[in-house]
Amino acid sequence: MEVVEREIDSLGRIVIPKNWRKYLGQDVVLYRIGEEVRVKSKRAKKLSELPKLEVDFKAKLTDWHAVEKALME
Repeated sequence: MEVVEREIDSLGRIVIPKNWRKYLGQDVVLYRIGEEVRVKSKRAKKLSELPKLEVDFKAKLTDWHAVEKALME
């Protein structure tokens, strides 16, 4: 993990380090969780890069309402 300290200017801007901008790309999403702000890349990910999710439920995959209900339990 890399950490840098930055000041917010009078227009509300924060300078993101150059090497971080290369990784993030031009389009980002900001998340606020309490007092914490996270910046995430908006780039499309390959399916192979997404986290794996395993579920075990008895709903039929043709009934998406049942699938959603089973996932929420």
